[in-house]
Amino acid sequence: MNTNTEWLQTVCCELLCTDTVPVDVAPLALGMNSLTAVRLAARISTEFDADLNPAAVLRASRLSDLVEGLRPRPPADTSGMDESFIALSHMQLAFYIANQIAPGGNAYHCPLVWRLDGPVNRRLLELALDDLARRHPVMRGTLAYRRGELGLAIADQPIPRLRHHREADEAAALARVEAASRDPLITARGEPLWQALLVEHGDGATEGRLFALINHHMLVDWMAAQVLLTDLSRFHAAREEGDYPRVNPTPSAYVLAERRKRDGANAPAAVAYWKRELTGASTRSLGHGGAVRHRQTWLPGPLTESLRALAARWGTTLHNVLLACFAEAYHDWCGSDDVVIGVSYAFPRTGPAQSVSAPLMNTLCVRSCRTRRRDLAAMTGRLTEKVIDAILHSELPVAKVASLADAPVGTPLFDVFFNYQELSPPTLDIGVSAEALTLPIDPMFPVVVVAMPHDGGIRVSAALALPEGGPDDDALLGSFAAVCESLAVRPTDEPTNARTATS
Repeated sequence: MNTNTEWLQTVCCELLCTDTVPVDVAPLALGMNSLTAVRLAARISTEFDADLNPAAVLRASRLSDLVEGLRPRPPADTSGMDESFIALSHMQLAFYIANQIAPGGNAYHCPLVWRLDGPVNRRLLELALDDLARRHPVMRGTLAYRRGELGLAIADQPIPRLRHHREADEAAALARVEAASRDPLITARGEPLWQALLVEHGDGATEGRLFALINHHMLVDWMAAQVLLTDLSRFHAAREEGDYPRVNPTPSAYVLAERRKRDGANAPAAVAYWKRELTGASTRSLGHGGAVRHRQTWLPGPLTESLRALAARWGTTLHNVLLACFAEAYHDWCGSDDVVIGVSYAFPRTGPAQSVSAPLMNTLCVRSCRTRRRDLAAMTGRLTEKVIDAILHSELPVAKVASLADAPVGTPLFDVFFNYQELSPPTLDIGVSAEALTLPIDPMFPVVVVAMPHDGGIRVSAALALPEGGPDDDALLGSFAAVCESLAVRPTDEPTNARTATS
């Protein structure tokens, strides 16, 4: 075993929470999933002079092949960057345009909310938030045009963004926070694209408080949120100790400039792939409109473990098994055997990007074509290959992918978004116990389904915004749960590789 494989073994033990990892077996055989593949690719690409795509981790026949012959990565040169203006990346620009087309609501906001079990020093919290804005330049940015580009003009000093309110009870406090989550963050006043709230309520035995940090998705995605909260917790702890923390700004301009380069770096190959993949895709749309309806179901622990074991046996991930079960249910629900499903994908955060708050996620388009023979094993195999291929060509932002489809102008590329999120909710430590709460979020798409681990099982939530007269809201998640149960009870044959499967 050489130095590279020793390093790899140590990192994999950390990622998989185990004492030993054989490096001569496939990553999927070790129980790695999409999330650990992203994290491992990020660690390898940070340590070594390589730009490893997570798809390479999922497809590797031996773990050791990932680092064979690699050399250490030289330090990134972040000097010479203009930190006073940061042009928006393609993903940030897509969020801006979408928000301008459909203003109002909180679909493009990332509200993080906690119930605090104890009093908070408001002045210390204000100082810690100022430190956070000094650390992350995008939190000092306001939208502006320069040199023909839309971006963030970065102020030298933080702009206070903490608001304090008092309400009669927790219900009123929650209503205040939810209303604030819908307040426009893109305004004509030239303000930063985030705000914070401390809402106290009641008195005596019923006294309580909520804290909310609300960012526009142009600043934060789910993974970047944890970066912010780790820094906020650290700054608050320092302020409580009476220290004036040393704040080194993150290289946001460098990271987002690199993101812009990468967005077009593999364009010819990505364009050819997506044109081929989306040729002939159905352009039928369910429509988008009407009141948002929320539905929820639960996959119990034993069922979840059965599906996880089946994924390991099939050499895939739990995400892909759940995606196949959902696709089967969605085909029936919408009445089409040819659908495109949006799934979330997080780019590996390598080098300087590990410390930066920025949306480095993309939406992958996964086309599911159901055959006459309804075989979930074969469907899982096909969708696994499609997810990996999509990751390989994920540098092209989804907005550009949509422009390559055959759909008429104004027709969405897909109506449904499915996300199995294994990341734990971002944690906050400001000196008191903080319980994360969930606010209702307006869906970006007509149908949004999010599955998350919860109490040993999986909680599945759906937000539907469809016109009246569409498919039955309750039937989708009920059918999804039924498909999962049928697969766990009677697993079918080994999945067929998509490259050899026939229709």
